[in-house]
Amino acid sequence: MAASSRLGHLVKFSIDVQKSIDFYTEVLGMKVSDRAGDIVAFLRCGSGGDHHVLGLAKSSQSGLHHLGFEVRDIDEMEIGAQTLVAAGFKDAFGPGRHLQGSNYFHYIRDPWNSLVEYYWEMDFIPEGAEWEAMNFNVDSELRPIWASGPAAPDFTLNFEQA
Repeated sequence: MAASSRLGHLVKFSIDVQKSIDFYTEVLGMKVSDRAGDIVAFLRCGSGGDHHVLGLAKSSQSGLHHLGFEVRDIDEMEIGAQTLVAAGFKDAFGPGRHLQGSNYFHYIRDPWNSLVEYYWEMDFIPEGAEWEAMNFNVDSELRPIWASGPAAPDFTLNFEQA
């Protein structure tokens, strides 16, 4: 199984993405790296670092979409994903490469129907960098740069909904 080097980010569902952005940026000092309208936003720590350590995705209630675990290389990413699938966990999406963050990814469903992402090579934004957050088109630009196939139909579902 892949030996993740760290928990790199989490993406949570939010009822109000803009209100969540306001809280995390104004109160906690985070910065928006990229977003897609009021559907999804990617935030980084105010002192610089990975493209995102927190993602916010619109939903009718709060919940966890996924935890992203950084691995050392693409082989470790795929060995980890294949090991989880062989153990009976559901393959959800990947391998592929995201546009936002530029990282390679592979998602697997956990026992609670949230997702675990193994990822490698996330963009790094140094403190003070002149980074302009993009506002991506939800329908066309949130798709990955490439992927082995489409995401499972339930990829964006919030399983924590009542």
